Amino acid sequence: MNKITILGRLVKEPTLSYYKEGKMALCEFTVASQRPTKDKKADFIQCKAFGTRGEAIEKFLKKGSEVVIWGSLHQEIWKDKEGKNRSKYVVLVQEFSFTGGSNMTAQNQKSNKETPPDNDDGDAEFVIADDDDNLPF
Repeated sequence: MNKITILGRLVKEPTLSYYKEGKMALCEFTVASQRPTKDKKADFIQCKAFGTRGEAIEKFLKKGSEVVIWGSLHQEIWKDKEGKNRSKYVVLVQEFSFTGGSNMTAQNQKSNKETPPDNDDGDAEFVIADDDDNLPF
C-alpha cells in the first residue's frame, strides 16, 4: 500500500500547466511540513495534482495556505545532461482539504465575520440534562 498524508503550507504559488493538447491540467506545488521534533525543522515535499483537482488547487491555494494532502509517493527517474541517472520523489495528490489556517484573505475574513451561520430552526430549544440516567451510553 502506497499512501501518504501531509499537513503543511505552500512554499510558493502553485503553477498550472496543460498538456495533451491542452486537455489535461497539471498543478505543481511544494508543501513545507514541520517535523514533530524540538528543533522545528521542516521537510519540503513536491506535489503534483492533475485535472480539475489541480485547477482547484491553483485557484484556491496561495503561498502560505495550509492544506492537508492525501496521495501516493511516486519516484521520477531520468538521465541528466551528463547521462547520470537521477531521481526524485513527488506526491501524486489524490485528495486534499483546505484547513483555513491563519492565511485567509482579508475579504474571506470580513465576509465570515459579517455573516453569522444560519442555524436557527425556530422551535429548537437547548436543554441541559440534570442527570445522566437517560443517556444511551
